[in-house]
Amino acid sequence: MSEDKDTTSREEERKARKKAAAKAYNEANRARNNAKSKKYAASHKEEIRARKKAAYKANREKIAVDRKVYYEANKEKQKADAKAYYHLNREAQQARRYGLTLVHFRAMMAAQGNRCKCCGTLFGMLRSTRPNIDHCHATGQVRGILCLQCNLLLGHAEDKPAILETCAQYLKATASAPRREASG
Repeated sequence: MSEDKDTTSREEERKARKKAAAKAYNEANRARNNAKSKKYAASHKEEIRARKKAAYKANREKIAVDRKVYYEANKEKQKADAKAYYHLNREAQQARRYGLTLVHFRAMMAAQGNRCKCCGTLFGMLRSTRPNIDHCHATGQVRGILCLQCNLLLGHAEDKPAILETCAQYLKATASAPRREASG
C-alpha cells in the first residue's frame, strides 16, 4: 500500500514539475508565441472567420441562452460597464465621427477654455453641458465645440444666419413689451 502512495506522490511531483516547466517556457517565449499567433491569424483570416461563423450557427440557440443567463445574473454590472465605457469613450467616438483625433478634439477644447464657443457655458457632466462637435452640414467642416442647446439652436435654424438675426431682432423688439398677467 505504501508503494502505491509513493508512486502516486512521485507521479504528482512529476506532473507538477512538467506543469512548472511548461509555464516557465511559455513565459520566456510569450512574445514569440504571440507573434506566431498574430501571423497565423493574419494569414488565415477568412478560414478563421468561416470556422467561427459555422460554430456560431451550430450553437446559436445555446449561445443565446448562455448570453441571456449571464446577462440576467450580472445585469447591474453589465449596465455599469456599458455606461462607464460610453462615458470614457464618448469624446473619442464623437471625434472619430467628424474626422478628428482625440488629441485634436482636446486641443480645441483647451483653446475654447473648456467652454461653449457660442454661449460660454462651462462644459460639465450634465447632458446639456457636455461638449458637442458643431459642423457645417453642407461641407462637413468642423466649426467648433458647443453645448447641446447652442448646437440644437444652430441645427434648427438650418445654419442660416438670417434666421438667427431675425430671431434676435424679434427678441429685442418683444423684450420691452409689457407682460400680460395670467387671468385665473
